[in-house]
Amino acid sequence: MKHPLVHIGWDLGVKRDTCAVIGVYRDTIANKYAVWGHHCFDPKSTGQVDVEMVSALIERIMQHERVGGVWYDPWQLYSEAQRLSKKGYAHLLHEVNQQTESVVFSNNLSSAIETEGMLYYSNPTVRSHLSWCGAEVTERGYRIKKRDQNKPVDLTVATAMALYGCMQDHSHTRFTSMYEDTTHEATALP
Repeated sequence: MKHPLVHIGWDLGVKRDTCAVIGVYRDTIANKYAVWGHHCFDPKSTGQVDVEMVSALIERIMQHERVGGVWYDPWQLYSEAQRLSKKGYAHLLHEVNQQTESVVFSNNLSSAIETEGMLYYSNPTVRSHLSWCGAEVTERGYRIKKRDQNKPVDLTVATAMALYGCMQDHSHTRFTSMYEDTTHEATALP
């Protein structure tokens, strides 16, 4: 697809952990969900993640791509979400509380992986984040959990949030009469 409707997952770790941004879209030709792109910010060199730089990346994606939503945990991203809202992106920002909704988005990801309903491209960072996490079984279902506290799993969490958004598709462009999967191009918002 030339310009898919991308849902962005944004998981922020500011001290020892990485910060991950990943895009997921529905591939209508393959009839599967697919990873559009990713970026992982590693704080090892600087001591902590530059949140404003990550937010600038999200803003550039929203300016140049068709974005159905940005899915994030508001706990550490509240001020950046407010800044993006003031710039006119409030309709694209969706809070996902990792404490209460993690079982839902973890189960979505688990199901997509088990049924081969998710397409990944070959990338060692994405694969390593997937391999370093496990599933904690709760009374409500699976929950993403680190196998080793020293290994990052932020791309997995961000993927789960983006997939959650993509499966729900809360976008404001998806159901308009002018939407057409095969021909729709990115356009500027009014």
